[in-house]
Amino acid sequence: MFLNKPAYIQNHIAFALAQQNPITRLKYTKKSFIIIKILQAVGCIHRFFIKTPRNNFQKSIILSILFYKNTPFFKSFRLLSTPTKQYNITYKALRILTLSLGVSTIILSTPKGLLTHKQALQYKIGGQLLYIIS
Repeated sequence: MFLNKPAYIQNHIAFALAQQNPITRLKYTKKSFIIIKILQAVGCIHRFFIKTPRNNFQKSIILSILFYKNTPFFKSFRLLSTPTKQYNITYKALRILTLSLGVSTIILSTPKGLLTHKQALQYKIGGQLLYIIS
C-alpha cells in the first residue's frame, strides 16, 4: 500500500486539532520519524516517543501537540506538495519568498534532507515544498 508520509502526518495532526486532543498515534517509518523531528524542532509538536509492542510487530509514534488555553501553538498547518502535484522552489525564489513570510515556517525536502526554509537559505539550496506552518 502506497502511503504519502507528509499527507499522513498532516492528516493526523489535523484530526488531533479538530478534536482538541493533544495526543495522537501514527505508524513508525524512517521518513515519518524524520518529519516528526523537524516538526518538533520548529515547535509544532510538543513531544513524541516511539512505542514498540512486545511482539515487535509494528512500532508507532505517539506525539503530543502543544495547546495553550485550548488553542494550538500554530494557526495553520498546510500540506503543499502531493504525489500528483509537486511544488519546487529555487534558492533565488526562496530568498524572495522569505521576505513575505513573517513568522511562518516552510519545510522543504532538499538534497540535504528535510530542512526548514532558514536552514535551506544557509545551505543556499532550494527544494520541494512540503509544509507551511503559520
